[in-house]
Amino acid sequence: MSAALPGAPTLTYDSSKTEQTLRVGSRCLVEIDVSGLPLPTITWKKDGQPIEDTSILSVRDDFTSLSIPKVKDSDTGMYTITAENSVGRATATFDVEIKGK
Repeated sequence: MSAALPGAPTLTYDSSKTEQTLRVGSRCLVEIDVSGLPLPTITWKKDGQPIEDTSILSVRDDFTSLSIPKVKDSDTGMYTITAENSVGRATATFDVEIKGK
């Protein structure tokens, strides 16, 4: 049995989610499969700043999601996920715009 070879992180997601326009009160959901060896460290940012409300994030070894049950105007922004390990880094950006009711 051979050992698994190290690999840079990869992110797999629905590319139609990279630009979203949502109505106030609707749900924002972005789901991403994460792979890499060693397991990458996952970080989420909004407009370049770490996301403080960690209740909207789910992070596991091979999966992460951003879920905002009822969006509001202040949720508009650029959300960025970075997966990084000793071999490399992968980044994806999601532009979320919130419109009035």
